[in-house]
Amino acid sequence: MWVLEQERATYESAAAGAVHRFHLVLDRAPAAAFPGAPRRPGPAGTVEVGVRWAAADLAAAVAAAVRHAEAAGARVWRVVADDWVTVAEIGVRIGRSRETVRRWAAGSRPPAGFPPPLNPGCAVMFYSWAEVRRWLRYEADIAVADAPPVLAAANLALHLRRTAADIPDAAAIWSLLFPD
Repeated sequence: MWVLEQERATYESAAAGAVHRFHLVLDRAPAAAFPGAPRRPGPAGTVEVGVRWAAADLAAAVAAAVRHAEAAGARVWRVVADDWVTVAEIGVRIGRSRETVRRWAAGSRPPAGFPPPLNPGCAVMFYSWAEVRRWLRYEADIAVADAPPVLAAANLALHLRRTAADIPDAAAIWSLLFPD
């Protein structure tokens, strides 16, 4: 894994904020933009990049790093968000049994309204941690010591950008982001 850092990595400025760490998956690592950076190939010819970026918040850091990589000619496939989780992983994250989480997901244990799986009907079902996290906080009243789902949201935005070009009336889909 190589590290993409902003060109002027100054940590002196208080306005720059904290240094945020996350991972991007690129189609390639443009040598001109990142001279001497070691490359670690990923699946299907991709490259996973460990990013450290100073910004006021994580959302600004991700957006700036994506723009930087794209300006260098790379295609950013996704932000590694660790958002897809099983009931067992949910249980581990919150200190509850897998069976408790399974019963919430099945609707056989209150409170109701557990988020549906991302892949219903499959042998192993995955759930969005961003959705489960929100349900745990606001429906089950369980404190989750976790950062906001910025990386998952950024990943969804990148996916929407890629797929919108293939939708005849993309404006209708984009309007779902900002309902009346």
